[in-house]
Amino acid sequence: MFCRISRAIGRHVCTRPPNSLTRNFGSGSSATHSDEIASFPILADAIKDRNYRLVSWLITEQDPYEIRRVQMPSFTSVSQPTLVASDAPSRMIGCVCEPEADAINWMELKKGDPVQCYCGHWFQLVSYEEYFKQTGY
Repeated sequence: MFCRISRAIGRHVCTRPPNSLTRNFGSGSSATHSDEIASFPILADAIKDRNYRLVSWLITEQDPYEIRRVQMPSFTSVSQPTLVASDAPSRMIGCVCEPEADAINWMELKKGDPVQCYCGHWFQLVSYEEYFKQTGY
């Protein structure tokens, strides 16, 4: 599934840009920064190595703009909702209720009690500290 997604996105996402190991966005010597940058996993390398857990992590967890894609569990409840981390008091989220769905169900979450989507999934907005504490990251 992740390979199909990466093929659909396009080749430029799955290939390493030129000079990607020597780019330096901070201050300091380029030797130390290039070693740090080289240690970050790249989607193309994970696909080549058939490391599907890393591919799954790269697609769902690396999100610089906080447009987080979450792999939802098959069952959620009021006591075990899908956690959404944010520092803001409210946040808009979208739920694609079925894999074949053409529309996204948008809802606004506010910190506090869990909210139920039309499809039956439960979501709860929590702070980053609570999110990391409950998910074990």
